[in-house]
Amino acid sequence: MTPSLLVRRLRADDWAAYRDLRLRALRTDPIAFGSSYAQEAAFPEQVWKERATAGANSSSQSTWVGEAPEGNLVGSITVVRTEASFGVFGMWVEPGHRGQGLGRVLLRTALRWAHESDPALPAWLDVNPKQGAALHLYEELGFRRTGESKTLDHTEGEVAVRMVRPPAG
Repeated sequence: MTPSLLVRRLRADDWAAYRDLRLRALRTDPIAFGSSYAQEAAFPEQVWKERATAGANSSSQSTWVGEAPEGNLVGSITVVRTEASFGVFGMWVEPGHRGQGLGRVLLRTALRWAHESDPALPAWLDVNPKQGAALHLYEELGFRRTGESKTLDHTEGEVAVRMVRPPAG
């Protein structure tokens, strides 16, 4: 990872920058997400404030961001604890910052937080199989395909496959 990039937990007052990052992600890579730009662009400000507050302060959810030296958010990932597992959502890195290890650091950071929260729980995520770099990263960090898939309602013909990583303990 470029030494000038910082990975940190989202802060509640980052809500506007996080909204802008998320909307760029949805516009740039629509097949990477289970939601759409149109759907999330319509969210009121309060939804973004609630998302940022939960990502910053919740004991059952955390959002991690990559921050460039000038303060711009250039990547993010969210992990949410359920009763039986951790779900990994919204993994994305700005195209100009890809290939530098930021995605790896974001994912490792999120998984470390999950492990520290409950080392006995597995983690899962859904990924479009057309995203080769993402698939490779997830497999490298211990995720394996389950054989399950689902259609992406917002993009005809696109699917997401389920991957699971066993507990790290």
